[in-house]
Amino acid sequence: MAMITVRVNEFMRRTGRRNFGMKKDDRLGFDKSKVECYKCHGLGHFARECRGSYNNQQQNQQQHQQQFPHL
Repeated sequence: MAMITVRVNEFMRRTGRRNFGMKKDDRLGFDKSKVECYKCHGLGHFARECRGSYNNQQQNQQQHQQQFPHL
């Protein structure tokens, strides 16, 4: 992490840039309400945060246990 800071500071010194065109009040990021989940196609969350994935995993495990009871 320290090496990144050193490189950024060196870049800013060489180029004369100080704030990369941003104000102090600007926030990095985006509006998550516009994000669409690839699993359920719902809005407001990513696929890794999808609530439906946990239920699907449980159903798959139960089906697997029914098909292969000795494993």
